[in-house]
Amino acid sequence: MITITITREHLVELNACDPFLEWFDSIAPSGVWSSEWTRLHDLWIRMSPWCVWLVSTGLIPKASLPLASLEGACLTGSNLSGTDLTKANLSRADLAGAYLTGADLKMANLSRANLEGANLTRANLFGADIEGANLEGANLSRADLAGASLSGADLSGANLVMADLFGSNLSGASLARANLEGASLCRANLSGADLRGADLGEWERGPDGYARRKV
Repeated sequence: MITITITREHLVELNACDPFLEWFDSIAPSGVWSSEWTRLHDLWIRMSPWCVWLVSTGLIPKASLPLASLEGACLTGSNLSGTDLTKANLSRADLAGAYLTGADLKMANLSRANLEGANLTRANLFGADIEGANLEGANLSRADLAGASLSGADLSGANLVMADLFGSNLSGASLARANLEGASLCRANLSGADLRGADLGEWERGPDGYARRKV
C-alpha cells in the first residue's frame, strides 16, 4: 500500500483551478492531505470531476481494482477509464453514464448492471458475464466482447462499431437500432435477439440462430 501526500502549494504550482482549490481546502484546511491509498480512495476519487487531471499530473495513481466486490454499488457518472477491474463483481451495480474507456473488465460479473449511456470504448470485456444488463445507448465501439455472455441484455441503440463479438452469447438480447457496422460476429449466438432496426453490417442471423456473413 502506498501513501499519497498532496499539498496546496504543489497544486498552485500545477495551476489547479479555483473550484478545485476550494474543494481541497474543504478537505485539507491545513494545506496538506496525506493518507494511505486504499481501494476506497480509488473509488471515491473516480466520482470527482477532477479525476482525469489528478491522474494525468501524477498526483494519484491509476485505479486498480481486480477482484473487487462492488455488487450493487452506485457508481453513476464515475470515471473508471483505464481501470483494472479484472474478475470484479459489479452485478446489479449502477454505472449509468460512467466512463469506462479502455477499462479492463475481462471475466468480470456485470450481470443485471445498469450501464445505460456508459462509455466502454475499447474496453476489454472478454468472457464477461453481462447477462440481463442495461446497455441502452452505451458506447461499446472497438470493445472486446469475445466470449462474453450478453443473454437478455438491453443493447438497444448501442454503438458496437468495430466491436469484437466473436463467440459471444446474445440470445434474447435487444439489439434494436444498435450499430454493429464493422463488428466481428463470427460464431455469435443471436437466437431470439431483437434485431429490429439494427445495422449488422456484413452479418445476418442464420437459420440456426447464429450469425453468418450475408450471401
